Amino acid sequence: MTRVKRLKIEGDKNISKMKKTIKLKIDTSKWRETSKCYQKTVLLFITWKCNLNCSYCFNKYNLSKDLDMSMDYIKEIVEANPQVNKYDIQWGEPLSSPKINDIIRYLNKKDKKVSIYTNWYLLKNLDKDHENVRICISFQSLVSKNKEFKPITDLKENLLEYQSIYPIKTIYLINKYNYSELNNFVKYIEENFVKIKKITIWLIRDEWDYWSDKSVYVLPFEEYAKYIQNLLDNYQWKLNFDIFTKWVLRSDGLPKSQENQICRFKNVFKDWEYIPCLYLIAKDKKLKLPDNKEIPYHNFKKCARTWKWNCLADKIYLKNTKNDEN
Repeated sequence: MTRVKRLKIEGDKNISKMKKTIKLKIDTSKWRETSKCYQKTVLLFITWKCNLNCSYCFNKYNLSKDLDMSMDYIKEIVEANPQVNKYDIQWGEPLSSPKINDIIRYLNKKDKKVSIYTNWYLLKNLDKDHENVRICISFQSLVSKNKEFKPITDLKENLLEYQSIYPIKTIYLINKYNYSELNNFVKYIEENFVKIKKITIWLIRDEWDYWSDKSVYVLPFEEYAKYIQNLLDNYQWKLNFDIFTKWVLRSDGLPKSQENQICRFKNVFKDWEYIPCLYLIAKDKKLKLPDNKEIPYHNFKKCARTWKWNCLADKIYLKNTKNDEN
């Protein structure tokens, strides 16, 4: 196995200032912590075009670049990496690409798992006959005149239609201004979408300066832990939760070293460039793929950015015990 040196990146100096991780108190009468096998995953950044251009976008530093992928290029990536079985399609707005359905059909034929990360407003561009596809959409509000905050009430009819066609992953992005809406958002999902069985919760950070709380929209890590704990303690319904640790949270199941846990997400761009970790995207740490086009994966035991045992992209998976009765 190729020996990999620790990545030296700007911002490492802030790691020594980080506070200790916070362990969630999980009531086992209400929640059952589960685990999943991590998979090597490629994030295909297929287009820079976006109909929203959100100010908080984790990839906003790349969106001004004309880096659309060709179909032939995507085929070369897939053919050169048979070890990868999962592809997440994103970047600007993937449904703005005229090739989106051709890309999905090609990945279907190759028996790959596909997740489409979309803001949902261009849903009519997605055909309804794809296989092995999951739709992932993030929200920041129930109601808002600003589409940048992707209010779920704007998209209710689309969700009602497509929840029976594709599995839908709903993500609530927590920031400094919307944390108080978390419980109401969860209640709204439960009351309106019978096919949606869980919510993924994510804390927005400034990817350029991840450890800083100074960005106007960033909720401090400690506050994030507080509101997640409050949700788990007081939630009375049947939804399950996937909770991004964002490094600060831990549980009885995490941190836990397992295969493909660290640096399992590779961001792949046009011109044979890639980023070895999802969270290096704002730093624009693009590397060139080897001549054989094989994307380097290594079985890291610690995060190359924080040098900790757990990954910034780890999730705590909680099953609601009310569902055990069914």
